[in-house]
Amino acid sequence: MVKIFQDSILNRFAKHSQVALAMVSFILKAGALILTAQYFGNLLGAISSQSWSKFAYNALGLFLSYAALTAVSIVCAMLKNKIIFDINTATKMKYIDSALDSKTATQEIDQHVSYLTGDMKLFEENGISNELTIVEDFFQFILAFAYGLSLDWLTTSIFLLGAFAPIIVGNTQTKKLGEASEKFSDTNKNYLSIVRNTLLGKDTLWIYQALTGSKKRVKESLGAMETSVQKMNNRIQITNELSILAFIVFGVILPISVGGYRVISGHLSLALFFVIFQLNGSISNPLVEMISCFNGIKTVDKIKQNLLGLKAPEQSVIDDDQPVDVAEFSLRRVSIAAGDKILMKNLNLDVNSGDKVLIQAPSGYGKTTLLDVLWGKNKIHGGEYLINHQDVDDMQNQMLGFSLVRQKPLIFDDTIYFNITLGHEYTDAEFDEALRKACLTELVAEKSRDYVVGENGEHLSGGQLQRIEIARAIIRQRPVILADEPTSALDAVLSQQIQESLATSSSILIEVAHKLSDDETKLFTKVVNLEED
Repeated sequence: MVKIFQDSILNRFAKHSQVALAMVSFILKAGALILTAQYFGNLLGAISSQSWSKFAYNALGLFLSYAALTAVSIVCAMLKNKIIFDINTATKMKYIDSALDSKTATQEIDQHVSYLTGDMKLFEENGISNELTIVEDFFQFILAFAYGLSLDWLTTSIFLLGAFAPIIVGNTQTKKLGEASEKFSDTNKNYLSIVRNTLLGKDTLWIYQALTGSKKRVKESLGAMETSVQKMNNRIQITNELSILAFIVFGVILPISVGGYRVISGHLSLALFFVIFQLNGSISNPLVEMISCFNGIKTVDKIKQNLLGLKAPEQSVIDDDQPVDVAEFSLRRVSIAAGDKILMKNLNLDVNSGDKVLIQAPSGYGKTTLLDVLWGKNKIHGGEYLINHQDVDDMQNQMLGFSLVRQKPLIFDDTIYFNITLGHEYTDAEFDEALRKACLTELVAEKSRDYVVGENGEHLSGGQLQRIEIARAIIRQRPVILADEPTSALDAVLSQQIQESLATSSSILIEVAHKLSDDETKLFTKVVNLEED
C-alpha cells in the first residue's frame, strides 16, 4: 500500500499541502453524507411513530445537513480542480521544456502537439482525476462502512456483499466479452479493407465488368462484420442484465430481507435500518467506483513514467542583454554534413570585425546548413571552427553572439511588437530604430505595434513578415547577423533599402543568397562563391 502511494501521481506531481487539505475536505464530505443518512433515517422513523416534534427536528436537521454537504462538496470540487490545474501546468511545462531542446527535429513537432492534446488529456482524466476520486471514495467508504457496522454489523455486511455481486458477474463475462470484441475488430478491419480496395479499383471493375462479383465480396464481409457486432452487443446486453439481476438479488432483496428480519426480531429499530439503507449508497458506490478508477489509472502508467523521466535540456543561462562578443571567426578545412550526406568539404573562411560577407551558391548546396553551423545549431563534420581564436567546442552559448534572419520567417500568433522583441524589454527608441531599418515604420503606423498578425502571420504579406524577421535581428544589436535570402520576398526597391540597412550596421554580416543585383552585391566587402571553391 505504501509503494502504491509512493508511485502515485499525487505523490509525484502534486503539492502535498494541497493533497492534505483535499483529504480534510473529503473527510468532512463523508461526515456530511453520514449526517444526512442519519437524519433521513430518523425522519422516516418519526413518520412511522407519528411524532410531529421529532419529524420537525429531523426535517430541519436533514435540510441543514444537505446544505452543509453542498457547501463541502463545492469546496472539494474546487480543491480537486486546483490540484488538477497545478499538476497539468507543471507536467505540461515540463514536457514543453524538454521539447524545447534546440536539437528537436521539425518533423517531431506534430508528435509533441499530439502528445500534449491526446496523451496529456488521458493522463488528466484517467490518472489525476481517478486518483483524486479514489482518495475521496476511500474516506467515504471507510467512514460510512465503519458507522454502518456500529449500527448493525450483519445488515451492513450484507449490503457490502451486494456491492460485489455485479462485479463478480461482470468478471465471469470478461473473457466472452473480450472474444466478441476481438472478433468484431478483425471482421471490421477486413470489411474496411475490402471496401477501400473495391472503391480504389472501381475503374478496373468497370472495364472488366466485374462489379457483381466485387459487390458480393463486399456484402459477405459486411455480413460478417455486422454479425460480429450483433453478437458483441448481445453479449454486452446479457452481461448488463445479469449484473442488474445480481444487484437486485444481493444488493436489494437480500439486504432488505435480512434488515427486515432484524427489525421484526427486535435487534434493529426501523429508523436505524433506514439509516443503514441510506448509507448503502456511500458504501457500495464508492467501492465500485474505486475499482473502475484503479483500472483507468493502469492505462496511463506509461505516460507517468515518461513524464518522470523527462529532463530539461542543459543550457547555461546568460543575460541576453550581454551577448557574446564575436570579433572574428574562421573555418579551417571544414566539412559540413546533413545526416549521412556530406554537403561541403575543405571549406575555408575568415571573417573579421566590420566584414559584410556574401556567400553565393546554387539552391540545395547547403548554404542554410552552413549558417546553422555558424550559430551553433549544427556541428561541423570535420576541420576547425574558431571564434576569437578559440575552438567552438570550448565556448558556451555561442549562439548569443549571432542574430538569424531566416528565408521563411518564424512568426508567432501574437502582436507585431512581440514578434520583434520576443518578450524582451527594449526602449521605444530602440524599437523605432529597428522599424526604420527594416522599413516597417509605415506598417506599424497603420496597424499599430499591438496588431495581432495571426497564425503563421496570415494577416500580413510575405514581404512584411520577412521584414519583421529582419527587425527582430536588428534590434538585438548582436555582433553577427546571419541572413538567409533575407530579401527574397521583397520588391527591388525595398530589397535595396534593406540591404543598405544591413550593410551599414555595426554588426558583421554573413548573408547567403542565390542571386542579388549588381548594386546590392557592391554593398559587401567579401563575396564568396562556394561553387568555385
